[in-house]
Order: sequence, then C-alpha cells, then structure tokens
Amino acid sequence: MEISLCMIVKNEENCLENCLNSVSGIVDEIIIVDTGSEDRTKEIAAKYTDKIFDFVWVDDFSAARNYSFSKATKDYCMWLDADDIIPGESKRVFLEMKNSLKQNIDVVFMPYCYEFTEDGRIVRSIARERVIKRMKSGMWMYPVHEILDTSGESIFCEAAIYHTKKIVRHDKYFKIIEDLVEKGNVDPRILYYHAMELYERKCVDESIASFRNFFKNGGGESAYCFLACRMLHDLYINKKQYKEALETSMKHLEKCIHRSEFCCQLGYFYANVMNDINEAVYWFEQAVNCPYPTDRKDYSNIESDFYYCIPYFELGNAYCIQERYEEGLSCFVKAAEYNENHPEIQEALKKVCMVLFKTENTEMVISALKQR
Repeated sequence: MEISLCMIVKNEENCLENCLNSVSGIVDEIIIVDTGSEDRTKEIAAKYTDKIFDFVWVDDFSAARNYSFSKATKDYCMWLDADDIIPGESKRVFLEMKNSLKQNIDVVFMPYCYEFTEDGRIVRSIARERVIKRMKSGMWMYPVHEILDTSGESIFCEAAIYHTKKIVRHDKYFKIIEDLVEKGNVDPRILYYHAMELYERKCVDESIASFRNFFKNGGGESAYCFLACRMLHDLYINKKQYKEALETSMKHLEKCIHRSEFCCQLGYFYANVMNDINEAVYWFEQAVNCPYPTDRKDYSNIESDFYYCIPYFELGNAYCIQERYEEGLSCFVKAAEYNENHPEIQEALKKVCMVLFKTENTEMVISALKQR
C-alpha cells in the first residue's frame, strides 16, 4: 500500500525540515497545504515536494486538513504537524506496517509522544489515528482539537510519533471553542476541551462549571471521562472541597479504576488529605496491579511512570508509615528497576535499608536480595 503524507503548515521554517527529513523514504507522496506563511516554509517544503497548495484560513483546522487530504492520490493518507518527527527505530516499524497493511484496514493508530524527561525518556503519550484509507478522507471533524472519523477496521502500530516542541495553548484556539460553547454546542469533546483550556489558565471556578457541564451533557459516557474526572477532582482539592472531590471520583469509579493514574490520585487523597494510610495503601496496591493500557483507541493520555516507578514508590512509602519495612523495601527496589537514578527513590532505599539492616549501602542490600 502507498501512503500520502498530508500536512497543514504556517510559518514553520524552524522545524519543517526536521519533520520532512524524518519521513523521507517511508511515505510515497507529500502534500503541503500552507495557510498563510510569511517565512521560508514554502521554500523548505519545495525541497521535498512540488505538491504545495495555499488555503485561506477560516478558523477551522478540519477544513484545512480535509483540503490537504483532498489533494492526496495514494491508497492511504497520513497526517503530521510540522513539529512532529518519526524517530529512527519507528521508521523501520512504520515500514513493516505499511508493507503488510491489508486492504480491509481503514485506520491505523500510532503512539503520539509529547512530553519527555531531559534524558529523552517518554513521560506522556496518547494514541492517535494517524493513517486512514483515502476513500474515508475528508472526514476530519471539529474546527479545533480536530479528529478523524475512526469507524471501520483498525490496527495499532507501535511506530511512535515524537512531538518536538512544548505544547502551547493559543488564545485563538480557545476563542474558537469558547464561541462554540457560547452558541450552545454541547458536544462532549467541545465541552471537555473548553474545561481543559480553563483548567490550564487556572480559572478554577469556571473550569469546575465547565467540567460539570461536560458530565451533565453525556461526557461520562465519552472517552474523556477519565481525564475529566481527574481534573475535576484536583480542582475540588485546590478549593478544599474534599467531599466533592471524593464524590467525583466515586461517581466514575467503574470507568477509571483500571487506570493507575486514577488509583494513585485516590491514594494521594487518602494519604495527604484524609490522613487515612490504610485506605491509601489500598489504592496504591490497586495502582501497582493496573496493567499498562492496551485499548489505545480511547484517546486517554498515558502517563508512563504511573505504570512503572510511581505506584511502587508511593506504595513503599505507605508501607513504611505502617512500619511494614520489608514490603516497603521490595516496592522501592521495584521502583528503582524502572528509574534507578531518581534521587527520591534512592533516598527512600537508604532510609529503609538503615531501618532494616543498619546500613545505607543499598547496592549491597539489593544484591543480597537478588541472591535469595
């Protein structure tokens, strides 16, 4: 199968070349739609393709993306933003997927990694619909925070897309969403992003009202329930409305309990707010037993450390408060397997080793434990 890469761009001279270099040799056609650049964006794009088109901006990302898809000629369309890249190993995985792609597949989901530690470890990722059959093109929806129609047969490809810039929330995006809400739009996706924009701007009361509006209008049935529940819980905690925070989490427990981020959030609540260490232990134990999410098509952000070091570290701390030091040590050792150089994990290991063995030589203790 052949794939057209379709991009919308504006003033991307600082990053477009890195993006196009990263896809060189793995896509079969590059479509560039420019929405009003005033820099060298078109000049750079011309090094890679002669299919460069202008589009008059109409405050609608879906309209621009649908236009880019309309110019494609290959079997499938793929989209990237100018500050995205496909890193080295992902190219091989992508080509394997492309060469084995069956005609009955309508959509290919891929990981979108958008937050990293200083040493390059992935912190946050989300599954996105990345490649779609061309006969389904023209199916971008929503003027901002746009998505594709993902109906039909789909697969998940492990080839990751890396976002190379820090995500910045632009006022013009918020204005589009705000206008939709003011006009009475009650689509859960619009209401969710309206609440999130307010949350990021620290408009606490307005954000609470917007999240409540989201749930009132069917948001509890949407893929955004998990994230909205966590944000609304945090907002109530910040206002010291602890009853409302707990009620929010309990109301959506069934939908969220399989996520370690949510279980840890409740663990923190009971440990730090309610001073109930027994209940905190219960929730951190739930967290360590949460599998890494495999339903990648629900658009829920995955905070990777919550499936590795964080729940073990927090459970270890809770065990030590209960004076269950050996269990605490086991948890800290497990946390260190995932992030051995983290200073808080190393400090916790030293303290529990001093309690149990009168030594801060954690390497000796861990070595001895492995030889048991």
